[in-house]
Amino acid sequence: MTAIASRFAGVLVTYSPALAAHAIPRFARLMAALDEKAILLVVNNHPTSQNKTFPSMVNLKGTNRWMEFGGWQEALDAARRIAGPDGLESVVFANDTFCAHRPMGAFEEFAFRQAVRKMMKHSGASAAGQISRTETPFELDGVSMSEWICTYLFALNKRALNAIDWKIHLPDGVPEKWLRGGHIAENFFGPELDAALTAHLRAWLFEPHKPSAWYQAESLTAANAEMFERKARSIIFEKHLSARLMAAGARIFSSDVTPSARIVRKAMRMLERL
Repeated sequence: MTAIASRFAGVLVTYSPALAAHAIPRFARLMAALDEKAILLVVNNHPTSQNKTFPSMVNLKGTNRWMEFGGWQEALDAARRIAGPDGLESVVFANDTFCAHRPMGAFEEFAFRQAVRKMMKHSGASAAGQISRTETPFELDGVSMSEWICTYLFALNKRALNAIDWKIHLPDGVPEKWLRGGHIAENFFGPELDAALTAHLRAWLFEPHKPSAWYQAESLTAANAEMFERKARSIIFEKHLSARLMAAGARIFSSDVTPSARIVRKAMRMLERL
């Protein structure tokens, strides 16, 4: 790959051909609104399908090691080769569900762009994205936390990437002390994973009757254990990324839509139905 002058990159990991067909142009427009010269890299983790290409897009065939986190790492490494050793200042990361399983309209895109622009102006290590929270604090790898950045769509600046050594996930995966896997819920998570975090994850993954549960939550069985292990690994990667950023003193700029904007959005949707 030839080095080109660019300071901004966007990396999108895709799995589903149907979601990719919608997510790629949406992500391309989002990146163009942030920086029209941005490098756009798309990682295809689907075993057989091919993504539709765009002129400014770099297509990569992913290994699907560590799911989206592995894809992001592969794309980040490629972006650094394209931009040159000192070229990248900020990187946006997304997966192909970023505009499918949650609201992602004009208000959400505006809020994310504003958060990224604040991050880009910040002189220290910083990140941008939606923030999730839990009522009960937990500890992960020595860091006490009750909130974390959602990784379906987020951004990191160069100082934050330097702080985590340009590694999006634990290089050797999630240790068994935190995640065992298997089809027995009581033994699924490891003995050294914080009890509050374990309870939160069990409820989110395995208790579909709860309003706050994951949209694909269901009781753990031998048939779905492998899928849930992959999902749990990604969740722990997500929270560990925030733990590393917090340990480095990084500032997180929230892209959450404000309550007043949510009211306006709801009113506009009601008017559209009249």
